[in-house]
Amino acid sequence: MFSQLIVNSLVSGGLYATLGFGFSLILNAVKILPFFFGALGIISAYSLYWLLELGRFSFITCLLLSALVTICFTVSLNQFLFKVFRQKKASEFVMLVLGLAIGIFLENLLLMLFGPDVKTIPLPFENQNIQIFGAHVTFVQILIFAISLPLLVASVYLIYFTYLGIIVRSLIEEPQTAEILGVNKERAFFLIFLVCGLIAFLSGVLYAFEYNLEPFVGVNLTIKAFISAIIGGKDVVPASIAGGFILGTIENVSTYYLPASYKDGVSFIVMFIFLLFRPKGIFGTRLRQETAG
Repeated sequence: MFSQLIVNSLVSGGLYATLGFGFSLILNAVKILPFFFGALGIISAYSLYWLLELGRFSFITCLLLSALVTICFTVSLNQFLFKVFRQKKASEFVMLVLGLAIGIFLENLLLMLFGPDVKTIPLPFENQNIQIFGAHVTFVQILIFAISLPLLVASVYLIYFTYLGIIVRSLIEEPQTAEILGVNKERAFFLIFLVCGLIAFLSGVLYAFEYNLEPFVGVNLTIKAFISAIIGGKDVVPASIAGGFILGTIENVSTYYLPASYKDGVSFIVMFIFLLFRPKGIFGTRLRQETAG
């Protein structure tokens, strides 16, 4: 039982941590609350489903084309929408509403194009169930962990040991100083959205491999990403990774005592507890209000 709990927590946590990192990166560096981030992941999964249904390309080719679609769409959101609003000096409230509107629009677009029926992505291999230390593990779950863990390690490396990471951290910690020192914010935002497009693609596809596809699943994924950021510390980008694994563990532990359908409710309770008693998160820095005081 304990080994199964660990496996389920690692699988769920890996997905939540990946989503949380991309969500937190846009939130902190670009100063947008990306309530559309989960929808981007689901777009990648639906585009993969559509390409496979055409039957003209191999599975690998469909994956690459789906990744290209997701990354290009994510970058286009920044270049042709958010950039325009930034140039018009839009307020934080306007950007918040814009993020919500994009998420709602994308989900309804998927509903219109693919209908409300549940979709399943056909895998090129048999998703066999094997036992590891008494736990039942599928090939897809192994794939999720094998991809999400290196991706998260690479994400942390990107933030702390690359030139882009230095720019991102300067935009987060001292945005005005970074601009004075000549940091090209728009170029940085372009690269951030490009990276987040790749993260959204991997998150959405891995989710679709493990679960079924529905147009409004993106809302749930966005909420999980948001809660992961709250738990870890919304003002520290890599902290959302820890938050994702913590959330995944709490959800799976709760299923041993409560029906599985209560899992989302448990997530919200955890979020409210952190907002009340630890609003800066586990690893977050001091809130601006505290610093000002």
